Order: sequence, then structure tokens, then C-alpha cells
Amino acid sequence: MGFQSIRNIWKTDRNYFLMVAAVGFLPWILSGIVGWFVADYIIGAQNLPAFQWLFFATTMFTMALGLTPTTLVATLAGFLFGWSGFPGVVISYLGAAFIGRLLGIWFNKVFTGSVSFSNPQADRLFSKLGTKPFWLLFFCRLSPVLTFALTNAALGRMRFKMQVFLTATLLGMLPRTALVFFSGTQAAAWSEAIRSGEDPTLKIIYLAVFILLSFGGIALIVKKTLAKMYTTES
Repeated sequence: MGFQSIRNIWKTDRNYFLMVAAVGFLPWILSGIVGWFVADYIIGAQNLPAFQWLFFATTMFTMALGLTPTTLVATLAGFLFGWSGFPGVVISYLGAAFIGRLLGIWFNKVFTGSVSFSNPQADRLFSKLGTKPFWLLFFCRLSPVLTFALTNAALGRMRFKMQVFLTATLLGMLPRTALVFFSGTQAAAWSEAIRSGEDPTLKIIYLAVFILLSFGGIALIVKKTLAKMYTTES
């Protein structure tokens, strides 16, 4: 798929790309501000009855809506609850993924008026990718760059079973989640937790590894799918 093909997709499905950008990046920008201000109130309320389950129920919806990054929730949970809070993170992730999947489809319908591409080449590509979506979903979730809400919106036009979506989401997010959750458990103060409480060089290294693995995996899957498409057409 060359530059001209991408340009044609942009012309026919511009609303899709604008929707993905709005849903994916604007909440990500806002979440940094929200995270810093809300975190102080959350920490102050941690002695309330049933606070732990209230925390996870609330963050399940804020993650689904893209208002709080998943890594922020994991870090804060590790800081507040220690490893006893890890099952709650997993459950809230699954709930957020389920709601996020439904929202991703809904956003496509509302903001673009369709759950399919006007460009036939893009529509065929997404249809082919949707036949075996597990590894594509896994690498999307593994990426520290592709936000939770962005992935939900971008893949809202891809058809696959909810069970596959939830499983790949959970397994793809667990490596980064475990690292930031552990950082939260080791922090003596929230300011230390939010900095991940570790050597900046080490943080850059593992972020680079996740980025290379995720984008390398996505590129390989798309390349193989395109090759099969062109072989079938010829």
C-alpha cells in the first residue's frame, strides 16, 4: 500500500481518521491534568468504606472513556493497595475493554455514519485483519504509544468476537501493567509513584523495547495481510 493509496483512503474516509485522533489523543492530553488533580483526592479518600471496589468501578468507566490512562490507574492502584489490588486492576481492565469496544463501534457510527470504509481497499484490509485479530490486538495493547481509547476507536470497524478482543487486550496490557504496578507498590509517595520510581535510563529502555515489539508486530501482520490480498487479486 503506497502513498497514493493512503492518500485515497484519506480522501474517502477522512472522518474516520479525524474521529480516531479526537477520541484517542484529546482525552490523553486531558488525562494528564485530570490525573494529577484527582489523584490527591483519591489518596485522601482511601479510608472510606469499600473504597477499593469503588476505585476500580470508577476507573473502569474512566479508562473506557479515555479520561484516565491505564498505566496511571495501575500505578495508583499499586501505590494505594499493594499486590492485593492487582486482581482489581485486571477486572477493571476487562470491564473497560468491554465498554470501550462498544463505545468504539458507537463512535464510528455517530461520528462517521458508518462501521465500514468507503474505500474498498481499506475495507478489504480491515476485513482480512479481522479474520485472525488476536496478534494485531495483542501488539496494539502492548504499545505504550497507542492509547486505550485510540485503539478502541480505530478498531471499531473491525469485526471479531468479544472473547478474542478481551483476551488479547488483557494479555497485551499485562507486561506494561505489571511494571508500572510494581513501581507503584515500591513508591513512598504519590509523586515518586507517578515518576515510576526508577532509573530514567531503565524506563527509556523498556519503553523502547515495547515500542519496537508492538510496532514491529503490527507492521509484520499488516504486511503479510496485504501480500495475501494482492496475491488473491492477481
